[in-house]
Amino acid sequence: MMKNLLQKKPMKWIRSVLPVLAIWLCWGQLSAQERSITGKVSDEAGQSIPGVNIVEKGSTNGTTTDASGNYSIGVNSGDAVLVFSFIGYATQEVKVGNTSIFNVTLQPDVTSLEEVVVTALGVQKESKRLGYSATSV
Repeated sequence: MMKNLLQKKPMKWIRSVLPVLAIWLCWGQLSAQERSITGKVSDEAGQSIPGVNIVEKGSTNGTTTDASGNYSIGVNSGDAVLVFSFIGYATQEVKVGNTSIFNVTLQPDVTSLEEVVVTALGVQKESKRLGYSATSV
């Protein structure tokens, strides 16, 4: 049937298939369109934080903040969740939704560290057990 249609009236077949193909291609482009999310990351005192990692959750899509704490990242959907992380601060997750500008304030993550002494070969010992003086930082 298709072979007969193509042999008899190829232009008619092309005219009937071309609009469907065009709509299909445009729909694919619209559904895969990337949105740009921008903003600034700062601490609780309002100071910008350079070098904050921003990653789209569940993907390898990511960026870092510049020297002024500003960032820009492209996401594929409104369901995307951005994860903000930096050493010394609590990790924060933000759902994108319809908003394109997110200014984020990171809160300090205060944890206590135990005293560790690292010797020449990387062997850790308590400072009381060392037979020589040790400085602490």
